[in-house]
Amino acid sequence: MQFDLKKYEDVLQKQVRKGKLSPKTAIAYMSCMERLSEYCIRSPDCSLSEAIVGVSGANEQVPKIIAAVKKYERDVMDNPKCLLYGHDLQKLRQDHKQREIGRPLALEEKSYLHKINALRNKKLKLAFRLQYRSGLRISEVAALTPDDITFGDDGNMTLFVRSGKGRKSRTVDVMDDDYLYQNLKELSEESEGTLFYSASYMQKKAAEHNLLTHDLRRINSKERFRKELENGSSRRAARREVQQQFGHGKPRITSAYLGTDWEEVNENE
Repeated sequence: MQFDLKKYEDVLQKQVRKGKLSPKTAIAYMSCMERLSEYCIRSPDCSLSEAIVGVSGANEQVPKIIAAVKKYERDVMDNPKCLLYGHDLQKLRQDHKQREIGRPLALEEKSYLHKINALRNKKLKLAFRLQYRSGLRISEVAALTPDDITFGDDGNMTLFVRSGKGRKSRTVDVMDDDYLYQNLKELSEESEGTLFYSASYMQKKAAEHNLLTHDLRRINSKERFRKELENGSSRRAARREVQQQFGHGKPRITSAYLGTDWEEVNENE
């Protein structure tokens, strides 16, 4: 099965320019279809449903890939339900329901850093390690330039996110990491323009290694929360700090990211 990825990308970019689609969503759709297309080329005899499961890497990615395919049907082929429909679609959705923000991590926390450190591509390793230590969205990591990073003499790093979710800017403190500090500083001194790859490419490479980039963000939220508590902050103050660093609009979103680390009940938001 072959997909017209160039046409799909053109459609997505046109919708972004018209304000009908966010850049982040367009990147996610494109990443899904690129990975699905490669899988179908490698395994030409498999069905589309089998390809979606095969390329997903983790159950929570299946609904995202389904959404990308449905958009391809509607906006590129102008023929909804021509590729994925009926029993196959129902079974896919039933077997791989989208889990809530506060879902359990796909792997143990310590496993993520092990996987990142095992990467041979140094730029990818730095990008994922930076997301792990900063909690940035993968699209925010992809947009970073050398001018957006401040390297303190004390080994601390500060990031300036120019256009986060909702087109809001914010300043983010990177958690201590000597390896990241030294190597990212070298990369910044050698680079012009953006430091890393596109978000869609990094999501694709992460999936190949069974990494979910958004899990790195959720791990960081937990580590920040625990650190704030260790430093004597109240639970509410610790959550508020995470909320500010992450650019969340509502406390309940931060609470969902923290999951079992946030155990207060009957609180008045």
